[in-house]
Amino acid sequence: MKHGFLLGVLCTFCQANSCAKAADALPSASRKNTQFLPTVHHPNIEAVTLFATNPDIVTPVGIAVSPDGRVFVQENHTHKRTKNYEGPETDRILIFEDTNGDGVADKRSVFYEGHTFSTDLLFGPDGHLYVSTRWFIGRFRDAATKLKADSEPEKIIICDTDSDYPHNGVGGLAIDRANPEWLAFGFGENLGADYTFIGSDGDTLSGGGEGGSTYRCRTDGTQLTRQSTGHWNAFGMAFDFAGNLFSTDNDPNATPPNRLLHIIPGADFGYEYRYGRSGQHPLVCWFGENPGTLGMIGALGEAACGVIPHGAGKLLSASWTDNRIDLHVLTPQGASFTASREPFLSGPDDFRPVHLSYSADGKYLYFTDWVKLSYPVHGHGRIWRVEFK
Repeated sequence: MKHGFLLGVLCTFCQANSCAKAADALPSASRKNTQFLPTVHHPNIEAVTLFATNPDIVTPVGIAVSPDGRVFVQENHTHKRTKNYEGPETDRILIFEDTNGDGVADKRSVFYEGHTFSTDLLFGPDGHLYVSTRWFIGRFRDAATKLKADSEPEKIIICDTDSDYPHNGVGGLAIDRANPEWLAFGFGENLGADYTFIGSDGDTLSGGGEGGSTYRCRTDGTQLTRQSTGHWNAFGMAFDFAGNLFSTDNDPNATPPNRLLHIIPGADFGYEYRYGRSGQHPLVCWFGENPGTLGMIGALGEAACGVIPHGAGKLLSASWTDNRIDLHVLTPQGASFTASREPFLSGPDDFRPVHLSYSADGKYLYFTDWVKLSYPVHGHGRIWRVEFK
């Protein structure tokens, strides 16, 4: 169904009852109410609920739902932070809970505080919470059963680099539920700077200038290998129900379309930073036109962020710039796929989805909303909940 409709769709707002105590409210957090309903474009959506909003949550990025339904969210306070920003000095991981079952968070707690440039969160089938910042991947053991982190995360992958741009480093965490001992992750173009990845067993992989890449390791950080290269920024990654791995290629020098890529071991997707940031050099390609390279399987919205499966043979992707979440239907083509693109949810200019996560039973989809067209952290944020029929 390609025409947006609101009939039969419930959208609930939570401005009236903040789940944060007045003393906990951040000075930088906006009190502005949300004034719109997301437009629904898919008949399988029963309801869209504003699960949490500022001042309870600001500039959220990664999101992961625990098996018991608690919603863990990275709250970013460091991304291009300005001197006059009033907030925590480091990022936080917050837990939101709906204790009365009305679809709106009424309890909030701080699970962890201490990271810089947070990029993604993921619960593994092992109950550990995997977290990425632009410089490392860590895990909080048994976080699914804990109210608060009792230690720093165990760092399983470290990226040693001088580059410090906030969101073109490590991110895009993904675990195949059928192969839960392995973790995939992405890495951006890193502004072409040299880097070395260090696994927990001491194995290293180095590079610089070749563009973004994807990697694979065991969930304890051992046996690190590179899977693909030639990305701009593999900011979001996900396995489909058949075990195929996909990534968004986030914002290639603000030149649309962004690419949806099927990750095949050994693949080169054509971009190399060493030939210039613009991507216009004849030895660079975006569509697999140069020998030995692969192209995208489908187009994404601008500033594509998270990606997640949506039933067999389908994916959802979030577009930060285009203010929408898209549905992609995968059609087999040779050893790979082609992917369509149609709107799933859309909103106005201050609807900017980032990452997505399902509840354990798959009935609900939660996603973060950065809200503003502002790279510096700004005191606005939302978490939405989608209920399926």
